[in-house]
Amino acid sequence: MKNKAILTSLYTLGFALLALVTVAITYGWLSKEITVTSNTIQIGEISYDKSGSWILATNPIVPGTELIAESIVLTNTSSITTQLRMSIVYTKYDYVNEVLAEIDETYSGTNDHIVVSMNENFDYDALYWYYTSVDYHIPANSGAITIISSLYYDGDLVSIDYANKPVTITITLQAKQADNVYWSDLTTYVFELD
Repeated sequence: MKNKAILTSLYTLGFALLALVTVAITYGWLSKEITVTSNTIQIGEISYDKSGSWILATNPIVPGTELIAESIVLTNTSSITTQLRMSIVYTKYDYVNEVLAEIDETYSGTNDHIVVSMNENFDYDALYWYYTSVDYHIPANSGAITIISSLYYDGDLVSIDYANKPVTITITLQAKQADNVYWSDLTTYVFELD
């Protein structure tokens, strides 16, 4: 009887230790871990001032008509290093299965119906133009960056199919602080002609 009580106590103690180890392992998996690898923690603000404008949207606009009235410029007043990217989506008219279709096309710099003169530091990758100067980073308070200085429909590719048709061009600029955070919209420039 005495042995049975000791055995029961040992089993209970073993079970309690196993439960505590399980709780400790589970807690270790659920707890947050913060590793500081340097003596600097950077806290700052992303801040850009924008300027630039489109021409007045009046009819008719013919191929080759400059659509940018004033160059699109961002002035970086951020207190931290940032990254920048943009997308340019425009209205394209093309035949799909022998039917003229209105298509929202992303400008890639290849076979596009628009011509864009942009800052030479932008490279295209997967629907976006990334600012690549200094390993894709823009230093804090770096000042003015001319993004786009010219944009027009290409007279060599645009045909009579565009006559009396509405067009829209949307330029979206996004920024972020570091490599592993989400992009946030800075500003959007929209040109519309009905």
